[in-house]
Amino acid sequence: MPAVVCIGGIAWVLSTLDRREVVALARRSDPWLLALSVAPLLVRFWIWGAKFAWMVRPEAPLGVRDATRDVAAGAFLNLLTPTAKLAGGVLRATRLRRRWGWRRSVAYGWILADQLTNVLGNLLLFGFLALAAAGSFRDPGVARAVAGGGALALGSCAAVLALRRPAWNALRH
Repeated sequence: MPAVVCIGGIAWVLSTLDRREVVALARRSDPWLLALSVAPLLVRFWIWGAKFAWMVRPEAPLGVRDATRDVAAGAFLNLLTPTAKLAGGVLRATRLRRRWGWRRSVAYGWILADQLTNVLGNLLLFGFLALAAAGSFRDPGVARAVAGGGALALGSCAAVLALRRPAWNALRH
C-alpha cells in the first residue's frame, strides 16, 4: 500500500510539470552528478530505517528493509501533506499495527520515540557544529551566541537522556 501512495503522489506531481521543460533539463544534466546527489539521500534513509529497526527489535523483529521502506514512504507522504507532518507517522504506525497487532497507542508511541531520537540527533549535530564554528566569527557577541546555542543544544540532549527513565517510569504509573 505505501508504494501505491508514493506512486500516486509522484504521478500527481509529474502531471503538474511541463513535460518538455523536464525532458530538456534531464538531457542537460550530468547523470553521474545526479546519481552522486541521490546516494547520500539513499544512505540517510537506510540509516534511519536501520536505527528504527534496532529500536523496535526488543518488541518485534522489524527488518531493516521493511523499516527503511516505511520510513521513506512516511517521509514522502509528509512532503505531500500540507502543514503538519502527521500523515507519515500515521502511515508508519498503521503498518506496525498491522504487522504485529499492536494497539494504536503502542504503534504510534514507537513512531514518536523514533521522531524524538531524530530531534535529539539533530540537536546533537547542531550543538557540536555550533561549538566548532563559534571561533570562526569575528564578532565576539556572535561567537558567544553561536557557542551558547551549541551548548544549549548539547545540554538539552543531555537533559533528555538523563530524564528519560524517570519520565518513562512516571508515565507508566
